[in-house]
Amino acid sequence: MNDVTCPTEADVAAALDPTPVPAEVPSNEPASAPEAALDAADDRREITNTKVSPYVYVCQLYMQKDPNNEAGSLGTGFLVAPNVIVTCGHNLWSNSALGGGFVFKRFTIIPGRRSVGTNDTQPLGKRDVLLSPKGFKVHTGWSEKKDRNYDVGLIVLPPGKEFPVKGNTLSYGGISIPPSAPRGRYTVLGYPKAKPLYTMWGSLGQIDTLERNILYYRMMASEGQSGGPIIATRDDGTLGNVVVGIHIAEERDGTRRAGLAMTQAIQDWITKNSVY
Repeated sequence: MNDVTCPTEADVAAALDPTPVPAEVPSNEPASAPEAALDAADDRREITNTKVSPYVYVCQLYMQKDPNNEAGSLGTGFLVAPNVIVTCGHNLWSNSALGGGFVFKRFTIIPGRRSVGTNDTQPLGKRDVLLSPKGFKVHTGWSEKKDRNYDVGLIVLPPGKEFPVKGNTLSYGGISIPPSAPRGRYTVLGYPKAKPLYTMWGSLGQIDTLERNILYYRMMASEGQSGGPIIATRDDGTLGNVVVGIHIAEERDGTRRAGLAMTQAIQDWITKNSVY
């Protein structure tokens, strides 16, 4: 069974000869709770040292509809190999009322970015990539069925564009069998639009429930953080490198957020499709 959607040659041609877009590119995020409701419980802390693991592997994504137009949208992803970035499917493929498709044509990927004033920290550098059939993968459960239980996508960098990673990147670990919620504490990381641009933030808490492939939790996250990792956190507050889920949405009632669990099926899909 084919469970992956990749860009077609027509998609690639559109990337090279794009249709002009307005200066303000609409967000590709799913409908979310009002900012006021989310801000009331905002306990996020800024990650000021993004040069160390696991933060150095969390990537800011700058996504452009028109490669020749600086306007774009922000998202989050994370490295699981020097050339493989995991993110949510909706950062790559839009299921809009007008039909689905690969909306963004150019991606700038910057792991561990922290920009304050004139100091723009990019520990591993950055990579600019155009949409390509081999480099972009979206689960068909998202692209064809609009099912957020499969809201996952990959950017696979071509040979020669790998990030200069020393040691292990983030790994993905299994989740306890539904409907039980994974025990312990977890941190949601990402680049929220509501905070100063190009800064990483995290929120610590517990996972309430696991329903099918979806984790529900009250850790704070908002627009721009979709695609960010949910990482197991030790009792002393330090983070390991095991990702248990991918942040995908804020529920409309503003009381909880949702993430895609790294179930065995999702892990297998990532592993199978991590080849350029």
